[in-house]
Amino acid sequence: MRILLVNWQDRENPQAGGAEIHMHEIFGRLAGSGNDVTLMCGGWPGCPPRARLDGIEVHRVGTRHTFPLLARRYFDHVFGDVAPSLDVLVEDINKVPLYTPRWNGVRRIVALVPHLFGATAFQELAAPLAAAVWLAERPLGRVYRNVPFEAISQSTASDLARRGIPREHVEVIYPGIDTVSYSPRPASRAPRPAPRVPRPAPTIFRTHVHP
Repeated sequence: MRILLVNWQDRENPQAGGAEIHMHEIFGRLAGSGNDVTLMCGGWPGCPPRARLDGIEVHRVGTRHTFPLLARRYFDHVFGDVAPSLDVLVEDINKVPLYTPRWNGVRRIVALVPHLFGATAFQELAAPLAAAVWLAERPLGRVYRNVPFEAISQSTASDLARRGIPREHVEVIYPGIDTVSYSPRPASRAPRPAPRVPRPAPTIFRTHVHP
């Protein structure tokens, strides 16, 4: 398959987090099994504009702040001629949606969503940036209504449905666990589980009101 990923950042970005790891773990394996996987994402000051990570060809465009403004123009310039030959474009909607259903020449789109911000953006970002994220998410139900979605939780699937995405278009696929990285070292593993230590009973405080 020929796959184009679109995401805010890649795994090597100094500010990468769980969304980038989740995406890379899936599509790095697909690249390793012989699929042609390309990632278009934002970069950071001084980063190499191109890289290859576990078989994924990475195109870095602008920075985390300018990528949403530059992504479509870069797509048209670099991928416009090959867009009809893509088997699928996967947009990881992480922070700001890019409205890829409106991009030219793309035949099939799948959206991957870790979570959406909504009003919680105002609890995590400065007011102008939070307002931009909130406004960018508003047309989600209209622009992506006919796009199949992968959500990583039932709560995200319900959030998408409230925003106008038909629930039957959303498949919930829970993230996997890397049991090699997250496994006790044999040398430090106890031969048997530690005994359960009873927790002390809670102390009840009473407030005395004096006349």
